[in-house]
Amino acid sequence: MAIKGHSMRVSRILLAAVLLACRLVCAQAGTDSLLRRRIHQLRIDARPAVQAFLTVAVNGKVPLGVILTDDSLCSTNVSLTVDDEPIGDALDALTKQVTGYAWTTDDGIILVSPKDLSENTKKLLELVVPTFTTYESTLASQRLSLWMDVRAVLKPDQGTAIDMLETPGVQKRNPISLQNATVKQILSVMISRPPIGAWVLFPVPQHFNDAADGQFAAVFSYDDKVGLPNISCRANSPSP
Repeated sequence: MAIKGHSMRVSRILLAAVLLACRLVCAQAGTDSLLRRRIHQLRIDARPAVQAFLTVAVNGKVPLGVILTDDSLCSTNVSLTVDDEPIGDALDALTKQVTGYAWTTDDGIILVSPKDLSENTKKLLELVVPTFTTYESTLASQRLSLWMDVRAVLKPDQGTAIDMLETPGVQKRNPISLQNATVKQILSVMISRPPIGAWVLFPVPQHFNDAADGQFAAVFSYDDKVGLPNISCRANSPSP
């Protein structure tokens, strides 16, 4: 019996190692795929950095996450000219024009963020939602579902009342079901599936739990019919 029990433990360890290796290989493959994307022709003249990053992501057809901790990406104007270059080169050129920001790949997306994150920003991104489940719904509805779940974690003694009516004609997305996922992971899953898009995390309030009182993140897809929204970097973002 001892030998059998030992063999079962070894089998579990080997299986876990194989699964981990598979996840690492898949993640690396996804990262390589993102970085192989090229931008054939693009010119940006003196536009806010946050809009420039979004424009590059749309042209490169890559999912994007942007973390804001202040208004520097809105108050700093950048310029860029690209002629058949890897998307990484374009991102390098933009981050060189914005002090304190960098880009990397994370959870299958391109992530633009400050080199030094505030503690409250880290706490919100790493906040674990025990169960995140959505039905077939629009991206806007999925974002509201995340807001309600975050509010339930941060302010469990307060209720939530919002209008979940969806705009007719807006494309619906497949359901999402995640267990013990972080806010950052959930946001990235939302915008990584076709049609891909971007999320932008707004500056987190000084009193951490107050993040549950407003729209802590914007989420949208790359839709030629709608175009890119104008992103505000203000800390007190509008309520859902």
